[in-house]
Order: sequence, then C-alpha cells, then structure tokens
Amino acid sequence: MAVSEYSVVKIELIAFHLSPDTQKLDLSNTAITYNVTVSNQVSDTLEEDNEFLNSVVTISIGHKEDLHLVIFEVAVIYSIVGLCQVVGFTDNKKVTVPKDILDNVSNVSISMARGMLFFQLKGTKLHNAIIPLVELNKDPNVQVIED
Repeated sequence: MAVSEYSVVKIELIAFHLSPDTQKLDLSNTAITYNVTVSNQVSDTLEEDNEFLNSVVTISIGHKEDLHLVIFEVAVIYSIVGLCQVVGFTDNKKVTVPKDILDNVSNVSISMARGMLFFQLKGTKLHNAIIPLVELNKDPNVQVIED
C-alpha cells in the first residue's frame, strides 16, 4: 500500500523572538540573511490509524553575521494514511521515511511557516523584507533533518 493521503492535523507556533534591534535597521542598506531548518520526526507509536509525522520549521533572520533578529519556530503535524507501510528501519531501530514524503512535508511546512512569519512581522521594519523561496537540497541556507 502506498501513501494515499496527507492532511494537516495541527499547526502550533512554538517560538517567535523579534529583537529590538530590528527597529534600528535601515533595510535599504542592509542585506538580510536567513537560515531555515526543517526537522521531521515520525510519531513514537506508529501504527495503522495512528500515522503521524511532526515537522518543525525554524527560520532565523539576521543581517551580516548576526542571525538573531528573528527566531521563528512552528510545528506542523501531519496525518499520513499508509505511512506504516512505507517507512523502514535502520539496524539501530531508527525510522526512515522515503525522501519524496519528507520533501513534500518539508515544502508544505516551510510554506506555512513563511506565511505565518509574514503575518507575525506585520508592523515591524522587517514586514517588507523579502523572505526568499527555498529549494530543498539545493539552497545552502536550508537544512532538512530526519529524526
């Protein structure tokens, strides 16, 4: 049986830190830097009718070498029908999820996080800062982790 259905069960804002230094920035002369990390973890009790994958996206925004202007973290929990049939296990009992599933979940999670971050930055100097689209496995500022 293949994975047949993905659905978002829950979205939770874990952290939002906005440095007071953001109000001092002159964005016309400041290059914004960013870092995106996606950590995907299968639920501990993986069985039919209980097939969940938790995707945590952390976005850090800064300028120059300082990545601490904004720290934003969101968790997206997915129910994935058929996940039990497609996961594997390593010798040390670590769950492995097919790359296409991780990529799909990571892309959707990053998109949701970007939208939520845009909303959170409303009314700040970073509201009009461009939050770039990212390509998994191609962008050096994006890291996908399978826990």
